[in-house]
Amino acid sequence: MDQEELEMNVQNNLDDDNFNQVPTLEEKKYIVIHGKLTYGGRNKTYGLFRATINRDNGELINLDVAFSNKDEVVYVEPSSKAFDRIFSKISDKEKLAGRRLRIYLLNNITKNETFLFVDLLVQGDLEQIKNILRLKLEDFIREAVDLSIHGEFQTKEEIKYSHPNLIINEDDELDNIEEEIIELDVTPIIAPIDGKKISQFEKNDEILVKAREDSYNEYRDIIFNFIVDANKRHIKGVIDYILFNDSIKTYDIIIKFSSNIYSQLLIEAEDELKLAIPPKEEEIENIEKDYELIKKRIREEVENELRNEIEQRLRVELKAEIREELEEELIERLEQELRIELEREIRERIAKEEEVERFKEGDLLFKNKPIVVTNKLIINLFIWLNIFLLIVLGLFYYFKKPL
Repeated sequence: MDQEELEMNVQNNLDDDNFNQVPTLEEKKYIVIHGKLTYGGRNKTYGLFRATINRDNGELINLDVAFSNKDEVVYVEPSSKAFDRIFSKISDKEKLAGRRLRIYLLNNITKNETFLFVDLLVQGDLEQIKNILRLKLEDFIREAVDLSIHGEFQTKEEIKYSHPNLIINEDDELDNIEEEIIELDVTPIIAPIDGKKISQFEKNDEILVKAREDSYNEYRDIIFNFIVDANKRHIKGVIDYILFNDSIKTYDIIIKFSSNIYSQLLIEAEDELKLAIPPKEEEIENIEKDYELIKKRIREEVENELRNEIEQRLRVELKAEIREELEEELIERLEQELRIELEREIRERIAKEEEVERFKEGDLLFKNKPIVVTNKLIINLFIWLNIFLLIVLGLFYYFKKPL
C-alpha cells in the first residue's frame, strides 16, 4: 500500500461516524513511541525510530529504525503529525543503515521494560522512558546520544493505517509480519593469502566467518545450510550492509544468512586487511577430498601412536613382572643357601662343643687320679689294720684261755 492509498483510507475513515467517536483509554490497546536520536561532533548523525507495544501482553510487535541526514529528518520532531509520513518516505538504504541498531534493540528491550513503558506512559512520565532508551542507545553507539521521544496510546484501527505492514491474527490482534530476529555471534576469518581485501567488499558479496561455540551449538540446526566446515565452525553469509568510518578507521558490517538470521561485525582495520571468502564448489570438493586424506593420515598416526604406547606399556609391565619373578626366585635361593649354611654352622658348633666337653672330662679325671690312689691305700691300710687287730685279739684270747 503506497502513501496515497494510505491517506485515502485515512480520509475515508475520518468521514465515518464510528471512526470519529473518541475511543476511551481502555480501548486503546497499543502504545506507540516515536523517537529521534542525534550523536556525533561536527558531522552529526540523525536517526528515527518508532515502536509499537501491545499493552495487554507487553509484546513489541513492531520496531522501525532508520538513519538519514535529510532536512526533513533533521528537523522533524517525534510529536509531529508528519513523523509517520516522513518515515514512510525513508529509503531502503536508510532503513538498512538502522538495521544493526534495530537488531540490538530487539534483543535488548525486555518484556518487563515494555510493561514498564506502558505504566510510565499512563502516568505521563516520558522522561524515565527516555532515560532507559538513551542508556541502551549509548551502550550501542558508544558515545553520548541526544534523544527526544513522544508516546501515545492508539487503537488497532489507528495503527493499521499508519503501519500497513502489520497483519491481523486469528484473535483479531496485531502481529508483526517479520520473523523473529536471530543474531549469530561470529568473528571474522583473516586470510592473508586467499582472502579478499576488506575495502573491496560490497553489498551482496559472500563472506566466510567463524561462529562462536555457544552461538553455533544453539543455532546449528537452523544454520545447517550455511555451514562450510563444521569442525572449524565456518559458515558463509552475504554482506547486507558495510560502512567504513574514516574518523575511527572501522568497518561496520551486517552479514545476512537468511531473512531473519544476521550477524554483526565491527572491525578496526586498514584497507589492506584480507578476510576469508567461501570456497567455490570445486574447491569444496578438493577440500573434502583433502579432508578425507588428512583424516585417514591422522587416524593412522593416532593408531601408530596408540600401538607404540601400548607396546611400551606392555614392555614396562613385562619387565616389572619378570623382575618380580626373578626377585622372588633369588630370595628363595638366598633363603635356601642361608638355611644350609646356618645348619652347617650349627652342626660344626655342636661338634666343637662336644669335643670340648670330652676334653674337659678327661682332664678332670687325670687331675683327680692321685687322690683316688691315696684313698685306696688308706682303705687298704684300714682293712689290714683291722685284720691285724682281729688276729691279735684272737691270739690274746687263745693264750689267755687255752683249750
